[in-house]
Amino acid sequence: MPSGRVLIGLSDAGVSSLGNLSLSWIGARFLEISQFGVLSTVLFAGLIFAGLSKAGLIDGYTLRHSDSHTRRGNLATRRALGAVLVFGLASAVGLLAVGVVTSLIVEFPPVALLLSLTVLPLVIQDGFRWLCYANADEGLALVSTVVWTGGTWVGVALLVALDHVTLALLVTIWAGSAGLGALVAMSWTRTWPAFRGAWRWWREINSIGSRSSLDFLLTQSVSMGGGLVVAAAAGPAAFGLVRLAQLPFAPIQVLVMGSIALIQPSMVIRVREGRPDTAFSLGLRVCAALAIATLGITVLVLVVPTDVMMAILGESWQEAMWLAALVSAAMLGSVVGACFGPFLRARGLLDFEVRWKAIASPTSLLLVLVGATVWGAAGGAVALAVGALLFSLPLAARARSSVSPTSARYAQ
Repeated sequence: MPSGRVLIGLSDAGVSSLGNLSLSWIGARFLEISQFGVLSTVLFAGLIFAGLSKAGLIDGYTLRHSDSHTRRGNLATRRALGAVLVFGLASAVGLLAVGVVTSLIVEFPPVALLLSLTVLPLVIQDGFRWLCYANADEGLALVSTVVWTGGTWVGVALLVALDHVTLALLVTIWAGSAGLGALVAMSWTRTWPAFRGAWRWWREINSIGSRSSLDFLLTQSVSMGGGLVVAAAAGPAAFGLVRLAQLPFAPIQVLVMGSIALIQPSMVIRVREGRPDTAFSLGLRVCAALAIATLGITVLVLVVPTDVMMAILGESWQEAMWLAALVSAAMLGSVVGACFGPFLRARGLLDFEVRWKAIASPTSLLLVLVGATVWGAAGGAVALAVGALLFSLPLAARARSSVSPTSARYAQ
């Protein structure tokens, strides 16, 4: 893969994560820990919706239509984008109804109402971004992400300057900027959703989309859904502490996101060309680099004086710092899964992922539920780490065994 495309892809992932990180950082500094927990819940749930849309509606495009030459505005792209639009509209309406009903019946944090504001612009921006990667148009993805993150920064800066940082306004700025980023990118290329082609697209990629969606939901049941279980079992404040411990590892999340976006299309092309050994080698090299980076940040977090970290992340860091090592272990599990899951999908082994995760997912969620209920944030963090490793290590082993002995030696 050309170095220029790699740089653009990593820049896109970095800018995207910086926007989310800035929102989380401001929330940690200016909101109460319980409100920060609600903000983190909304962000996680919003990203789950975006990921589900990508898995069900975009992965089929990536696996079937990825190319090394830039394409814009083709009919398949517009149909896929139309399907994403339908999904976003339906999700927003459903969440709004749930939010209204729950607010009338029980006193509950307004997660569903806040999500109804975010889901449509978020899934459109994220879906178009992934389509850009499959179409070898990483630069356009970066344009969209820069607008999203830039809008978030400007909006958050105004809130801080006016001393009016609230949960609802932070979520509104985040979602509005995502929608603006999508509109700018689509206008740039005149690539608009083909609304009438949505159902036809779903029928075309239903086989891939249904399995990929199930795979995504099973995966996120631990990495993101597990966090929501912590919030439900031990309260928003406990999840706020777990989330706060994760903030220093944001650079790794950036690299993981960038790696998935870049290596999935590349692996598909290499496997299609009869070179699965080079695809496996790519995953192995990326995994090693990300693991080293994760361990380096772990050491850095542990040696930086607590007072310095509290000045950066707020007073609650003193409680959250003890969770950093557990968060690091969970991050290593995510790294392994991010590097070898795409390889298995490129090799046509998505069914193996689904079967294994169908076993690992309920086991992991049960561990998170028990850990968070009995031991609070610490128990939840331990269970999240165990769950991430339980998910990912068998994927790496299956990927290793799927290449021939000769290919495996080459990958080493």
